[in-house]
Amino acid sequence: MEKKLIEVVEKVLIEFNQEIVEALEKQSCNSETINSKINNIIGAIKENDELGFVGTPTKIDQSIIDKIVNDKKVPVIAPLGLDENNQTYNINADTAAGSIAKKIAARRLIIMSDVEGVLDNNQKLITEINSTSIKELIENETITGGMIPKINNCLDVASNGVKGVVIIDGRKNHSILFELLSDKGSGTLIRQ
Repeated sequence: MEKKLIEVVEKVLIEFNQEIVEALEKQSCNSETINSKINNIIGAIKENDELGFVGTPTKIDQSIIDKIVNDKKVPVIAPLGLDENNQTYNINADTAAGSIAKKIAARRLIIMSDVEGVLDNNQKLITEINSTSIKELIENETITGGMIPKINNCLDVASNGVKGVVIIDGRKNHSILFELLSDKGSGTLIRQ
């Protein structure tokens, strides 16, 4: 990712972040933006030279999140981080969310996606998996492609203090509410 491209990515992610805040405000939900320009919370390093300005979180500043929550607002966090030289890096949103969830010792992390969750070889939803079953599902190629890093990130989060990580289908109406209220949930629960 070239220098000019990361500047465009940062601008777009900050604008999108602000749109989310405004949409929440219209629904009477007090919220506040967190981004790399105003109140950055994510310290980052370059993931690798090949990816350019794609970063990996190194630290999370919880104090800003705590202040927003104590003010009874919802923090809306853009997946951007800064290195020690204030260089901006784009961070995979799942990775950023996982790092934040671990830092604040969240009870649960919900990853909203455009898939139902983890599906078996018959395309049926697997409602719960753990480290042992994840390894088997990757080895037998039930979990493939881009789902592998997503699942590995979820497992890392579940192995570091977060009791459960759930992948849910954001295309379904009220999927978050259903996940929070249902015993079985609406997606795949990943546990250690």
